[in-house]
Amino acid sequence: MAAFLCGQTAVFLPPKFEPFVVSNNTRLGLSSIDSLQLSSGKLKVQLESRVPSKKSHQPYPLVVRCEHPQNADFPRRYSKREKKPFPIPIIELRRAARARAKNRNNQPRKPILPPKRGLLVKHLIPAAFDVFNARIELINNLKKLLKVVPVHACKWCPEIHVGPVGHAFKSCKGPSTSFRKGLHEWTNAHLEDVLLPVEAYHLFDRLGKRIRHDQRFSIPRIPAVTELCIQAGLDFPEFPTKRRRKPIIRIGKKEFIDADESDLPDPVPSVPLKPILTEIPDSEIIAPSSEEETILLAEETLEAWRKMRGGAKRLMMMYPVRVCGYCPEVHVGHSGHKAQNCGAFKHQQRNGQHGWQTAVLDDLIPPRYVWHVPDVDGPPLQWELKSFYGQAPAVVELCVQAGAAVPEKYKPTMRYVVVRSELAGTGSPASAYPLSEVKFGSKVRGMCFYAITSVVAIFLIVLMLVGHPLVLLLDRHRRKFHHFIAKLWAILTVSPFLKVEIEGLENLPPPDTPAVYVSNHQSFLDIYILLTLGRNFKFISKTGIFLFPVIGWAMSMLSIIPLKRMDSRSQLECLKKCMDLIKNGASVFFFPEGTRSKDGTLGAFKKGAFTVASKTGAPVVPMTLMGTGKIMPYGMEGILNTGSIKVVIHKPIQGSDPTVLCSEARKTIADTLNLEG
Repeated sequence: MAAFLCGQTAVFLPPKFEPFVVSNNTRLGLSSIDSLQLSSGKLKVQLESRVPSKKSHQPYPLVVRCEHPQNADFPRRYSKREKKPFPIPIIELRRAARARAKNRNNQPRKPILPPKRGLLVKHLIPAAFDVFNARIELINNLKKLLKVVPVHACKWCPEIHVGPVGHAFKSCKGPSTSFRKGLHEWTNAHLEDVLLPVEAYHLFDRLGKRIRHDQRFSIPRIPAVTELCIQAGLDFPEFPTKRRRKPIIRIGKKEFIDADESDLPDPVPSVPLKPILTEIPDSEIIAPSSEEETILLAEETLEAWRKMRGGAKRLMMMYPVRVCGYCPEVHVGHSGHKAQNCGAFKHQQRNGQHGWQTAVLDDLIPPRYVWHVPDVDGPPLQWELKSFYGQAPAVVELCVQAGAAVPEKYKPTMRYVVVRSELAGTGSPASAYPLSEVKFGSKVRGMCFYAITSVVAIFLIVLMLVGHPLVLLLDRHRRKFHHFIAKLWAILTVSPFLKVEIEGLENLPPPDTPAVYVSNHQSFLDIYILLTLGRNFKFISKTGIFLFPVIGWAMSMLSIIPLKRMDSRSQLECLKKCMDLIKNGASVFFFPEGTRSKDGTLGAFKKGAFTVASKTGAPVVPMTLMGTGKIMPYGMEGILNTGSIKVVIHKPIQGSDPTVLCSEARKTIADTLNLEG
């Protein structure tokens, strides 16, 4: 029964790439939002209408498909005890290296790019000036906007909030948080709270020897973006750097000598291609005097933010930037420095050395995400509706509250439009639906729901323990007795609160016929509803749930299949166990989306379930769940709204091609969601 309490039960396999699937792009230097935009592109709505025959007089609904994601996941926040992932997985890097070594035979070597030869990339020198000026303009504009737009910073933790009043979320992780019950203690924020300062060592020679530990105090540290611009061609008299006019001569893999430049004329002091801006002192900052001036200033600030990030991303493609995998330390250069000043988790085992890896744009320019306030003059943010609130970089949220238009790039994470599918649990992106307050009755129903499910589970686990030896002896694979107990548990839990309508029961295969069942995944309630069908299919659950008492025991006795997420070996073992169960007469159940849908829309299907079906010859039984997302929305598992649930069981699909099976099953479920939504 424990897997039933897990809202995210699925097999995680490499995704099936379809024309309208959004996936993270692993290109160097791209942030998660940039990757999303690159994979999604512009918003395109494809209208597919079916023309009814002349004999039919029934109206046929219009099917609307949208490839642009309305809501996107927030960037993941990693624990201080967790190492950052590589932008490109190590397996992919090794595979690419083997491919290069294989294709290297009998082919001329590719020319080395100018940065690796010690030269500048000529066409990127103007970009370096633009990035530096955009950063200075951004800083000056933010100082002015902070005088008219209130920004609050917590006194005990790094969180900030843009708005007239700080939010009341109990999310503070700072010292003495237990005495304050997790509430933040808000104070006025400063520029460094909105635009996080990231510094790096200035290199006189970017191809020179690495900075030693004893040099850490003698070498100046400057903003990392400024150091990147200097290495790309921006000259500062106070920060000199070596400019080569001839490429270096390599005498070994890591050894080189400078070419003789005596035959060249003496270098002439270069004139800046563009005027270089300077920061305005705080004492000379003047706030905008009118609303029109504030809006114009906010638009200019957003444009400077876009130029700085876009230009820095271009520079990072050619000039390498490194970041420590354990702490925020950044180094602009081909290899990180040797200063032993890393104080992150288990730094003693590394003797304070950094774990350098390739940096992404968000490492160089941290966006500092804050909660988006839909209405500044409206009611304050409510913790119960946290799943429906969006987030945006502090700079963007500050400019939006100052009157600037919301950039299209950040609308998915800002949850700018909350549609009916998020609350109704349907798959159709229908018209806008306003956020409503969570009723007290929904909270009480949720408490009663969990109380009943816990009490019933404790009593029924005794029956499972008593009958388990006989089940292992007589019915080791299908375990009908245990599944009957699970069905009884689900019915006793669901029936007092919800009305479940099942359509297409005749399409279910006989109980003794092994099959692969697939369905959309909208809510934590999906497991309960599926168990009421009375079929002996095996779910897949993450291994962490097996550690819970009572829940883990029930899962083990039900032969729930464990899965370690992001572990390819565990995924292969899971698929192998699924095929063995089907060959022994049992059925398996998959959520091909891999996780619950946060906005009710149908996600891309992974091909693991359909590979199992094609190799074993078992039929695929698609099922569509509707209404569970409205009754218990994603992220609000503590409430239980009123409403009804409908389950549509479709005709089984058979075939030998996993891709075709996946496409047919997804089309069947998607069409049903659109027609019923």
